[in-house]
Amino acid sequence: MTEEDLVSLHLRLGKHILNRFGLFFKNKELMASCSFVSGKKDLHEGDDSAFIIQKVWEQLRETHALRIVE
Repeated sequence: MTEEDLVSLHLRLGKHILNRFGLFFKNKELMASCSFVSGKKDLHEGDDSAFIIQKVWEQLRETHALRIVE
């Protein structure tokens, strides 16, 4: 999956992250962590979930390689 393709995950996975981790209910600790790591002062819920998706994608690309299985 390319970085540009991550947008397609945001609708469903982003919503799941918002619900599961309480970003709709202002999970202040997680929102503060996302703001700190991103270097952006004010992220709202949608930005936080997009940031989390981006970071997970980056880590997976570093640690996992896709290969063709026949």
